[in-house]
Amino acid sequence: MIDSLARAYCDYYGALGHASVPAYSLLHPAFRTSFVLSAGVIDMEQRLAGDAAGQVRSVLVQPCFRHFDSAAVTSGRHLSLFVMGAALYFDSPSPAAVVESLLRFLLTELSLPRDRLWLTTFAGGDVSGSEIPADDESAAVWRAVGLSPGQAVRCGGTQNFWREGANSGEARSGLCGPHTEVFVERCDPVACTASSCRPGCECGRFLEIGNVVFPRYRLVGGRLETIPWILAEAALGLDRVAMVVEGKDKVFDTSTLIGYETEVLRGPLSEMSDAHAIAIILDHVRSFCCLVAEGARPSAKGRGHILRRLMRDAMRAAGCQSSPPHETLVEVAVLLLRHPEAWCTIQIGSRWTEVLQILEGELRVLASTRALEHRA
Repeated sequence: MIDSLARAYCDYYGALGHASVPAYSLLHPAFRTSFVLSAGVIDMEQRLAGDAAGQVRSVLVQPCFRHFDSAAVTSGRHLSLFVMGAALYFDSPSPAAVVESLLRFLLTELSLPRDRLWLTTFAGGDVSGSEIPADDESAAVWRAVGLSPGQAVRCGGTQNFWREGANSGEARSGLCGPHTEVFVERCDPVACTASSCRPGCECGRFLEIGNVVFPRYRLVGGRLETIPWILAEAALGLDRVAMVVEGKDKVFDTSTLIGYETEVLRGPLSEMSDAHAIAIILDHVRSFCCLVAEGARPSAKGRGHILRRLMRDAMRAAGCQSSPPHETLVEVAVLLLRHPEAWCTIQIGSRWTEVLQILEGELRVLASTRALEHRA
């Protein structure tokens, strides 16, 4: 499913004049202590630095890893390693046109139900001491695509104001600006006690599948500076889009991941009933193996520490098994390697022996550390 969605996305934007460009390595040097966490941020930062050699409009499909989302995988809607499609504009586009193009892809190419799409847009307000106007162009797009007025929600404060690095703790460029989020209302609404349930509510009724970012400013010394051109990125989380297209409640139930999940639940995790622990193991083993295949190695700091933390948390989750946790996790990894569709577009195949050796070595280190802690 991810492959077909990626092709449809690139073909759609290609017809609109976007040149297809290859994905970056997850270990791109722009992210010194972590991994690529968003599809278009590298290109935008390069433009900000004065590199104008790239395409005026481009499209790419990028594997991304977000360590700060690793604890959220128990929700069923999050993956720490996921695939993002991004259409990039470096020619001062109309915000309305960018948002409308993304919505038309969802409505015409994927046939998502119009009455279940929702938008949130920036309502304007004070940001870092500057009064930022409302994004009225994006807010008005609902008319062009046939949504009802109630499906477009204006959000004040900083809820719809994007800041590069805000969640990762690794801000580099200071890029920021209004952004529009796209949500799908789930077919089976979740009971919510909130007086005004709308996109962004934590009840789970709405699933965010994409956003459009307009980085018009740069945060310098705590103050906003206007950048000399308008950039835009229209992005989709393809794993979540797959959930919607296939009508699944959990991302691991999509056709891309169900084979891996099913084999693991029939095999090494057959005795486990804790859904949260299962989600952590499935996600973290997958992310660890894919990141190692990209060239990352466990260590005590930076990227390596993120890998080590993934395995440490997976070992804790596997602790309730009758078999030793490190043996369980190796078995899970072996099953992952049988399912290339679950590799997040990363080619593990030729590296699988090395990946398993590094995983086993890291698990031995962690097992030894745990043994020492228990003796202390």
